[in-house]
Amino acid sequence: MKKVEFVCNLCSHENSVDEDSLGRERHGCLKCGSTGRHRETVYSFSKIRKRNARSRYEVIGLSDHAFIEKYFSELPKASYQNTYYDTEPMLDVTNPARKHHKAADLLINSDVLEHVMFPWQKALSGSFKILKPGGHLILTVPYKKNGISVEKYAHLASYEVSETGEVSGTNFNNEIVTVEDPIFHGGPGNTLEMRILSLAVILDALRECGFINIVVDDEDVSTFGIVRGDEVGVIVAQRPSFKDLFKLISH
Repeated sequence: MKKVEFVCNLCSHENSVDEDSLGRERHGCLKCGSTGRHRETVYSFSKIRKRNARSRYEVIGLSDHAFIEKYFSELPKASYQNTYYDTEPMLDVTNPARKHHKAADLLINSDVLEHVMFPWQKALSGSFKILKPGGHLILTVPYKKNGISVEKYAHLASYEVSETGEVSGTNFNNEIVTVEDPIFHGGPGNTLEMRILSLAVILDALRECGFINIVVDDEDVSTFGIVRGDEVGVIVAQRPSFKDLFKLISH
């Protein structure tokens, strides 16, 4: 098995590991246990910082993993708050409270989009509202590079998961429905896989919400243990600054 030597960009540990331990959800770092997705997120942020110098970053996470929470909480010249859908501090990205509007220079929306209720585009318009003008969205979501999106439960208005993992809910006519063969990501509850999105559909939705400078970071960066193979990358998008809006109006 091929060995890969890399420095974890979360904890700075020097690693030498088998290549097959560097998948998107595999804990490749031997010290902090970060996965490929965690290191991808931090790498994309480092590129944002190089392009956009700020004296300080206000960062909001949406149910971030402890690895990401620790990294951004300890980051110099940054203020970080992790938020949750169903517990304090609460933030519903599909309908953010007024206090969260224009609150963040950086919003980390990591593997949330595939779990929110239909229509999922509300999570992107909500992300836009949360960002300050000129702020950046780091978006990760399992997507198909080609093909069409698959929406599984557009008919559901609400749902519940039993202790045995069975899913039932109501449709928009308030009729009780049962969900057959549910797929969960990492356990029961709000981790129900609601959809499989295509990259083209995600990019179109970001543009429709008003995002600009949309970039897909999907290259391998072996020095940081980012070896994607056929797995997906990180999407970075920006809410236009006042200067950007002026340029758009001028043209």
